[in-house]
Amino acid sequence: MADINSVSVTGRLTHPPEARQAGESQVVNFSIASNDWRGKRGEVANFFRCEAWGAQGQVIHDYCDKGSRVGISGKLQYDKWEKDGETKTSIIIRVDNVALLDTKGSNQQETAASSQPQEATDPF
Repeated sequence: MADINSVSVTGRLTHPPEARQAGESQVVNFSIASNDWRGKRGEVANFFRCEAWGAQGQVIHDYCDKGSRVGISGKLQYDKWEKDGETKTSIIIRVDNVALLDTKGSNQQETAASSQPQEATDPF
């Protein structure tokens, strides 16, 4: 039986996504912060480095910016390399799917709108 390597996270981009060419493909690197509730400690942010290839990367590059809220799913990828005689390691999320929960420019509008009192509506 094959092992399972699957992760899903929602959060906000910590900086604008960075695109680069890797051969004939485009890869987009970005990081997201995802808040977690830890009892008495309160809300704690977790930070995840992410990498998206091809169409998924293009969507993130074109429609997301620092502060954009996204939902991603993919696989954890472990990398190990040598630099200046020192062994370096990194774990990233290799993104397979992305859901845009808001887009470029909507963060400021969302913040302004959320400060205004709004009537609760039942989506069902």
